[in-house]
Amino acid sequence: MSGREITAETAAAAQAEVVRLVALARLDFDTGTLRCTSAPYDMLWDELDTGEPETFITTLGLGKVSGVEEGAEQQAYNVTVSMSGIQAESVSLVLSENPQGRPAWIWVAFLDAEHQIIPDPVLVFAGRMDTLALDYGDSSEVALTIESRLADWARARGGRYTDAEQQSRCPGDKFFEFVAPATDKELTWGRS
Repeated sequence: MSGREITAETAAAAQAEVVRLVALARLDFDTGTLRCTSAPYDMLWDELDTGEPETFITTLGLGKVSGVEEGAEQQAYNVTVSMSGIQAESVSLVLSENPQGRPAWIWVAFLDAEHQIIPDPVLVFAGRMDTLALDYGDSSEVALTIESRLADWARARGGRYTDAEQQSRCPGDKFFEFVAPATDKELTWGRS
């Protein structure tokens, strides 16, 4: 996947008299990867540099991406991706998925005069999917919030340092076997 490096071709396209931009999003759901674009047609891009271009579909209508923020402080940022015009079968897929914690990436791609992607799109946000809101009506719209990985630092970690907890994670591991008896043990230290 392309990082934040900007190629000479991309830099030239950004300074051209006519600038053509599209957003590309890759959303890794449990049931598969969804690649979509804000372009009014499907786009091909060899995202993984395998020699086989992936299709970023327009049928889900990547309508808008909220402003991507960054700052000097180490804090969690998020971005919201809105997709509209979703077909009924895709709505059922969205409702059956739990996207929380799944990876997501957003790129900005510059296009040439033939409306082909200029190598390489610029990665503007990478993180994990958080909440999914669905506005179902004549034209369904999905709003997906993607959090930066720093949001994970603020989450409380579950678990305890007990034998039962260790057995649930690693059956047969005896590391915490004597923790509970040792806490109630009365020890005599020094001379009596």
